Amino acid sequence: MADEADRVAHDPVVLRDGYERLRERVLAGRPDGWRLGRALLARRGMVGWIAAQAAVASAPAADAAARPAAAAAPGPAGDCGQLVSVLAEMALAHAA
Repeated sequence: MADEADRVAHDPVVLRDGYERLRERVLAGRPDGWRLGRALLARRGMVGWIAAQAAVASAPAADAAARPAAAAAPGPAGDCGQLVSVLAEMALAHAA
């Protein structure tokens, strides 16, 4: 179970999708961006946000069962893959 959580916590696709959900909500002016770590990203940067995502992913399964399932948010319009890749590389370079 820990190996699966570790894989999910460091999976670039999972991190990208989480960041894109946060980005979409912030740009749309939705007030629920705080649930996805908006304040954490603003205060501690991308490295802090990635670390928090890893901590949440490695939380015990009992905690996950207690949390309500989040609705799948549609991705933002356009191709932002290159921008996300650059941001992820910058954050991972600082984390190392």
